[in-house]
Amino acid sequence: MFNIPESVTIDKPYPEIEGATASPATVKIIQQLYSSRHSEVVAILNYSYQHFVSDQVNKEIADILIKIGTVEMHHMDLLASAILDFGGNPIYADSQNNPLSGTWVNYLTNIVRILEFDIVEEEKAYEAYLLAAKAVENESLKALFERIALDEQRHAEILTDLLKQVRFWLGDN
Repeated sequence: MFNIPESVTIDKPYPEIEGATASPATVKIIQQLYSSRHSEVVAILNYSYQHFVSDQVNKEIADILIKIGTVEMHHMDLLASAILDFGGNPIYADSQNNPLSGTWVNYLTNIVRILEFDIVEEEKAYEAYLLAAKAVENESLKALFERIALDEQRHAEILTDLLKQVRFWLGDN
């Protein structure tokens, strides 16, 4: 029914971290992307929840949301490794050590609102990764952030297209 892309990531490898040395400032930057209110960990929780509730409406939509969530899991894994590489501990807390909270998950159930929310979050993630890339000195970490940003941009494009299709499907154009 919906035009769903086969891949929700771009076809480009993720750079390996090289030359990492202990850096609390770098760890804080990575930690914010990893486990803050607008982070990979929270994105995974959002997409998992959205998968469950959207499956009641349309299996294709639920499948695309969990596919994107799976890519976010890979991003989380890459960031956790980077935190360790730069001397940190990948705890589930933001850069100020505020612990992860279930209140950070968006519990929307309306599929149009879910997609609108996800588009905004993916656009914010794209911008956050580009800003983080400018803020770090390690070139391989910078390249990793830029590569992840491309996935976030791809997710926003996919979700935008899906939202248009859903609105057409619902007669809400």
